[in-house]
Formats: sequence, structure tokens, C-alpha cells
Amino acid sequence: MTAHEARGRLRPRVTIKTRMSLWFTLVLSVICALLLVSAAHLYGEYGKQVARDELVAAVRGQAKRIREEHGFSDKLKGDELRDADFAQGDVQLTVYDEEGGRYAGVFLHDELDDVSFSSSDKIRSVTLDGGSYYCYDEHVRVPHDDDLWVRGIVRAEPAVWDLLGRGGFLVWFVGAMIVVAFVGGRMLAGRLLRPVREIDVAAREIRKSADLSRRVPVVGSGDELSALADDMNDMLATLERNFEAERAFTSSASHELRTPISVILAECEYAEENASGADELRASIATIHRQGAKISGIVESLLMLTRLEQGVERYASEELDLSSLVRSACDDFAAMTPDARMRRDLADGVRVVASRELVGLAVDNLLRNARRYGGTGVTIDVSLASDKGMARICVTDDGPGIAPDEVDRVWELFYRADASRSSEGLGIGLPLVRRIAERYGGGAFVRSTVGVGSTFSIELPVACEPADKG
Repeated sequence: MTAHEARGRLRPRVTIKTRMSLWFTLVLSVICALLLVSAAHLYGEYGKQVARDELVAAVRGQAKRIREEHGFSDKLKGDELRDADFAQGDVQLTVYDEEGGRYAGVFLHDELDDVSFSSSDKIRSVTLDGGSYYCYDEHVRVPHDDDLWVRGIVRAEPAVWDLLGRGGFLVWFVGAMIVVAFVGGRMLAGRLLRPVREIDVAAREIRKSADLSRRVPVVGSGDELSALADDMNDMLATLERNFEAERAFTSSASHELRTPISVILAECEYAEENASGADELRASIATIHRQGAKISGIVESLLMLTRLEQGVERYASEELDLSSLVRSACDDFAAMTPDARMRRDLADGVRVVASRELVGLAVDNLLRNARRYGGTGVTIDVSLASDKGMARICVTDDGPGIAPDEVDRVWELFYRADASRSSEGLGIGLPLVRRIAERYGGGAFVRSTVGVGSTFSIELPVACEPADKG
């Protein structure tokens, strides 16, 4: 089973779009419910307060008329007033005598006669004919006549839930709200996830075509999805570079190894079929030995490059005296190549933090490179100086130099300036020098003039400034 098939089998039954829609519906429903409850509560409280204020104002207004309006008491006794005179808005007014007998007003609820009077200025809640009412009483002292009671009632505002529940409105409202929230959430989720689908489609097409030069579309909205698309494109670019480098490496390595292997096989075949004496056998064995050593050098160098690029901590860093290391490397090299003239200008006390083995290898490769391409009788100038926190090692030869169009290519793996690749070099030394310098935060550089010579240099961060640069 492929990884893609496994992902297909493990694909969740509920998509992100559906889950986002459900969460959006839930959140929106909760918000709407809270708003509805809050609005209902505020509306109910406001309606109740309005009804109570209207009730008190109507009762007190009627009591004032009885006390102050001349002849109003006689109109009450003469039954000259109509029911409309005892209805002010939604408030129904009734006038009783001291004993609780009906005197005048609107008499719609017989149960109202059984409610005792209250002089506490408090509004009471009463139930009349199954309905909820507010009731308010006021005692009226009538000059030169019997005292009276003015009673007012007003229907209490029904609960908002009762209003909404009539005719199934609340059920329909809640259902419609949920449907609208789900559909709206799904549309919103689909719009937000559209770039994800486009990225997914592009990634599938890249996987099927194995074309790493293609890129996923970037929305350009500047949000997280745009950042994700940019990161994926950067990753694809890195993979493309790595695969290209791997293909070039494989091709070059195959080319470099093919020649010594062919020589070894040819010598073995010759020795088996044609060697007639010990001298010929020894010559064949010597050739095989040289080619085997060459293959061993290539493999060892490649392994070292791999360890450096993969960050394998095999070479421990330490604070070392770079001046002493370069001086020692020059002494050893001069002893092995007496035909080369060497001039030195090495500052004392330059210290760096690095691996002694790797830095020594880099310096040795620079010296060997100068000797190899400078030829017999070459003059090699080696300098070491420290400036602005960087230690610079320069190796200059007076060889034929490198053509301008080939200068930057000397750092490529297996590249050699001679087109025939017939020189003794493997084309690994200079790339290895650059990797070593970059490992410790430095760099490698080259300057060359055809017919004059070349200068290869590496820089490393110093551990401390030298006490004496002379």
C-alpha cells in the first residue's frame, strides 16, 4: 500500500469544511441565543416598568380629579360618567366606597372585589380570569363626603417567550437561524478553504508528474495560507536544487569512478591472459594499486563531504593556534615537495575555534592545489593575517591561472580546470575546503589571472585578536 492510498483510507469522514460549518453554526447559535435571551429580558423588564408607571399615573390622576374637580363626586353618585371615563390607555379604573362596595368604573372582573385594599403605595400582582394583572390602590379623602378608594388594574406584559411561542414562531425562528448559520458557515468555510484545495490539487499534480519545477498557487492575501504556499514553494525549490545536485553528483561520481575501475579491470584481464613473467605481473599490480588508491581517495573525500553537510559531529572543535597550525603545514609540505619554492608571511598569535583536523586538511588541500596546477618549480606564497574579527589564509601560485568563465566553477564537486581531467586531482579538494570554511562561519574565495597565477583563500572567525601581527 502506498502512502497516498493509506492517506485515502484514513481520510476523516467529516471534512474540515463540515466541521468548520458545524462550529460556526454552534457559535452563532449560542451568540444569537444569548442576544435573544438578553433582549427578551430587557424588553420584558421595560414593558413591565412602562405598565406600572402608566397604572400609577392613571390611579393618581383619577384620585386627584375626585379630590379637586368641583362636582366630580356628584357625577359619580349620579352615574353620569361613562365607562370610557374610567379607561386610560390599557389601565382600567374602578371606584369603591369605604366598605368595598362598587361605586363607579369599569367592572369586568368580579374577582377584583375580593382583593383587599392596600395603602402601602405598592403595586401588587393579581390573577383575574386566568390573566396576570398589576393592581394599585389609592385612598381618597373627599371633602364633606365619604372617603373613596380608587383601584386601577393593567394587564401585565406577557413574557416574551410566550409571545414568541405563539403559533410556533420560536420553533420556526430557531430552526431557520440554525439552517442559515450552517449554510452561511459552509459557504464561508468553502471560501476560506479554497486556497487549501488549490494547494492540495497542485501538490497531487506535482507528485504524479514528479516535476519539482512546478509551484503551488499563492493567493497573495498575506494570511497564513499565503505563508503556507510560500513555504511549500520554498521547500519545492530546495528539493529541486537538492535533486539536481544529487543528479549532478551521481553523474560526476560515476564518471570519476568509471576510469579507475576500467583500468583495474583491463589490467586484471591483461595479467590473466598475457602476463608472461614476474615483472609484468608486478607492473599490473602496481597499476591496480594506484587506481585502487584513487578510488579510495574519492570515497573517503565523499564520505567526509557527506558528514560535513549532514552535520555529523565527528570533528570536535577547540580553540587552536592557527598560526602554529599553518606554519607546521607549510613545513610538512615543503619537506614533501622540494621542487616548489615557498614564501611565507604568517602573523603570530592568530587563534580560531575549529577542528584541528579539518582546518589542517583545508590548508593542505590549498597547498596541494597550488603545487598541482602551478607545476614544477612553482612559487607558492602563503600568508596569514587577522582583520575585523576574521582570520584570512591566502595561498598564491604563479601558475597559468584560470579562465574567467571557469573561476566560479572551481568550487563545484569533481570540476577541474583542465578539460581533459587528466591531472592528478580528484576535483574534491576545493569543494571540501569551502565546506570546512563555511562550517565554522567563514568562507572560501578565489582570484585568478590567466598567465599570472591564482590566489585561493579561506576566512575563519578569530577567537581573539592577535597580540602581535608582525
